[in-house]
Amino acid sequence: MKNDGLVRFDEHGVGRAEWPDPSPRETMNDIQFKVGDVVSRDGTDEQEVIEVDHEWGLITIKCIKEPINRWIKIGETEYNLPDRYALVRSK
Repeated sequence: MKNDGLVRFDEHGVGRAEWPDPSPRETMNDIQFKVGDVVSRDGTDEQEVIEVDHEWGLITIKCIKEPINRWIKIGETEYNLPDRYALVRSK
């Protein structure tokens, strides 16, 4: 794996954020999404939740419908804060 600042990339080019403080953030482990849920950031995209990290309060999503502004492509993944997403449909 190569390290690019606070993001580590695996052999497939998938990046994961690494926090400088190794302790979990206290208020971040109450995530309303579950694996398989479909979420959206702007209403034009659809992302499937593929992992929920309750310890760090983050979700990993995979794009299943590109947004209009194409900030992410189908099949790409992102590790992010769940507050940036709205539920489209539940598994």
